[in-house]
Amino acid sequence: MLVDVVLLKANGKALPKSVTQAAMARRPVRGMVQIDYCRHLQKWEDKVSPKIAQLIVPGTAELAMRGLFFADVGVMRNWQFVITGREDRGDHREPLRMGPAQTWWCRVVFESAEA
Repeated sequence: MLVDVVLLKANGKALPKSVTQAAMARRPVRGMVQIDYCRHLQKWEDKVSPKIAQLIVPGTAELAMRGLFFADVGVMRNWQFVITGREDRGDHREPLRMGPAQTWWCRVVFESAEA
């Protein structure tokens, strides 16, 4: 599903409301949100849903931003929702590395990706 995304945290701490509102007013990061089961996450915690959320640049296979481990969809209202999880801080040496808590505010986009 095509969405606009605004990050609500920086290094695990909530951003001030003025910062997130300004980001929402400008053009947020746009991409196709995908939430998939990831069996590799079970080695960390069996009690938490092992899902990963990714934001893919439309028409490509590249990531628009770092993914979220242990993704969970929260509040849904008026074509908007939040996804919470742990930010992916991995690289080529350590592909699965947990980062701080992160929350994405997402708004469903009904227009074409080029608009």
